[in-house]
Amino acid sequence: MSSPTDAIGMAEGAAKLDEFAAMCGDTERVQHEVLLDIVAKSRDTEWGRRYGFDEVHGVDDFRERVPVTSWDDYAEASERMQRGDTDITFAGAPDFFVLTSGTTGAAKHIPESAAAMAAKKATSDLRAQALADAVPGLRESGAILTFANRLVFWNSECGIPCGSASGSNLTFAPPLGPGRLAYPLSILENVDAAEDVDYLIMRTALMRDVRAVRGNNPGRLSSLLNYADTRRDELIDDIRNGTVSASVKADRVFLDSLQLTANPERADELTAAIAQRGALDAGSAWPGLRGLVFWLSGSVGRYMADLAAQVPDDVVRFDIGYGASEGRFNVPLVVGKAAGPVALAAQFLEFIPIDGGEPLLAHQLVDGGVYQVITTSYAGLFRYDMHDLVRVDGFTGTNPNIVFESKAGDVANIAGEKMAGGSLLKELTATLTDAGVNVRHFTVVTDYDRHGYDVCVELAETSAPLPDDIVQRVDAALDRAGMAYPIFRGQGLIMAPRVLVMASGWQDRLYERQMRPGVSRAQIKLRLIELEVPIPQDVTLTIG
Repeated sequence: MSSPTDAIGMAEGAAKLDEFAAMCGDTERVQHEVLLDIVAKSRDTEWGRRYGFDEVHGVDDFRERVPVTSWDDYAEASERMQRGDTDITFAGAPDFFVLTSGTTGAAKHIPESAAAMAAKKATSDLRAQALADAVPGLRESGAILTFANRLVFWNSECGIPCGSASGSNLTFAPPLGPGRLAYPLSILENVDAAEDVDYLIMRTALMRDVRAVRGNNPGRLSSLLNYADTRRDELIDDIRNGTVSASVKADRVFLDSLQLTANPERADELTAAIAQRGALDAGSAWPGLRGLVFWLSGSVGRYMADLAAQVPDDVVRFDIGYGASEGRFNVPLVVGKAAGPVALAAQFLEFIPIDGGEPLLAHQLVDGGVYQVITTSYAGLFRYDMHDLVRVDGFTGTNPNIVFESKAGDVANIAGEKMAGGSLLKELTATLTDAGVNVRHFTVVTDYDRHGYDVCVELAETSAPLPDDIVQRVDAALDRAGMAYPIFRGQGLIMAPRVLVMASGWQDRLYERQMRPGVSRAQIKLRLIELEVPIPQDVTLTIG
């Protein structure tokens, strides 16, 4: 009997979306089938025997036997699999270990089964088909520039590759097929220095008719283009002559394998476009660009505004989808909207209401509700707490459209007001914009000792100063972010907020604190809500 993942995998092209649409009309049944398929595949494993999977015939049986879990419950199993043990949480050995940054130091090694990789590919294929419908002309032609990390960083003790989720996704599920990639993935695997990788990505992508750019953080495209603009003369010379700058530190045999030929006509086109636009930006690099595909929600969504001046007004903004190293959880379908229906075939999901209570199933959610995500996956994660909060924004059939709101820790709560990070992000971003200031980064600190909120702000070098009434403006933003906030403020349970002006470079230092081998800046999500001021020595001024 084929699974829902098999049904999507066997469909061709746009027919995958038709298959998914039918599933969205029968959410409860599809999720039930996925759960039983996952349980069946793990029945004869250590964990399957521990939790009596042979007696699981439905959701209630599963919940009775399996508690909600966290990574600590899997760390030892992962270490054993890295050494070569098999049949622990899923049948056989992992095909791959996904490295993820975590929050406690060492990178987590999340084991991937063949079934888990197939489930992720099915979701990635659905997203690619939705993108092809959304971006004019993309289904027919054009290259897609996708940001990713290298596939493999190292091998485990028994020789299983360990690497990045983005590299795995791009290698095994390239959007619309490998022929659409704007640069050879071999660049990521064979070149070490980040600036050399970026140079070669631009050297090859500038030769392509790029119609869409994809990645997690839109700031990655901004930084790439800024870097390329500083080396535009070298890039144009290399394109004209069919060469690669001698400054690029890479094996010359590998560079020869890229087969970069001379293209004086393309060099002239770029020269003229740069002269007209004043820089090597997205518009001059790829005049046919029609789609920007990045996270539109969460703390990185606001970086999309930085690209506005570089692209035509009619460029489609499309969400790349909510996901993590542990899974891909939704399928965005609507231009400009981060919310998308649950990826029903990829995993079994439960949702804990933000105010507490019993976990709900996808078809039981309510519009506007905020929930904590619990996933059961083909990768041998059972009732695994993602510590993510999602919000429901309507339905596709009986399938809720979910959007990432914040990490579960990103709930601001001093006196019971429980303001979700997504709401804070929206209101504070609007407030700072209305105040006429240009902000690089901000963080909300819950100061329990003072019973008030501190908003830490790093201003851009070109920003106007903060207005005299900035504290009042921030207080009003917090009013809008949480219904209970003004009540508790009025009762004296929450004190007036303060604004802390942070030193230049604060955001960069926040990223640097989390960098480690195998984790790039693009993988790091800075927390919106903190319990104490990050890098307190960077506070230059306290207002309020």
